[in-house]
Amino acid sequence: MEAVFVGRPNVGKSLLLINFCEYLGIRRLGPVDPHPKERMPTWTPAEARRRFVSAFPNRVLEPLAVAVSLVPGGHSGPTLVLRDTPGIPTGTVAEAAVRQAVAAGLGHLLGASLILHVVDATADPETDPQAQAVDAALWALARHLAPSVVVANKAETEGAVVAIRRLREQLGGPVLPVSAVTRLGFRDLKRWLWEQFQAARP
Repeated sequence: MEAVFVGRPNVGKSLLLINFCEYLGIRRLGPVDPHPKERMPTWTPAEARRRFVSAFPNRVLEPLAVAVSLVPGGHSGPTLVLRDTPGIPTGTVAEAAVRQAVAAGLGHLLGASLILHVVDATADPETDPQAQAVDAALWALARHLAPSVVVANKAETEGAVVAIRRLREQLGGPVLPVSAVTRLGFRDLKRWLWEQFQAARP
């Protein structure tokens, strides 16, 4: 099974995935399906943060995918793949490589078993209605494809409570407040993944 992180650029998807993996006890992050004849790189969470987290949108075009265990202790039992994807832009991107990477990410979204739609809880719909329209369209698609949840990142910031209440009203679906930085809400995120994972298993 694969849980796919989707959302607009710079909402914190990559940092959330890396820090959540560290929270689960993952000490090295690497490819899900490494080539048997190649030695593929792996990274500690600190190394992964330096490599995959950036203030610049879509700097990393081959995001992480990590197999994790949700069983207490994290070292045995069935695994779930957590897959990051490039941010969905609000307009046309000039760089062909970015367009291809975004298209590949949408392909993973279409095949996802679970979808985590990451949004910025501090975003103001009054100042960026185009971005809000992208989030609304993405959520409408996600909830028709697979079990989905809105993950409201940056929930530790001032005013996030009001913003999260507005998100619940606007999107009409479950919203999990989290902080990729402080790890607020990680236990609730793990519980949601575990419940969906259990429900989907034959």
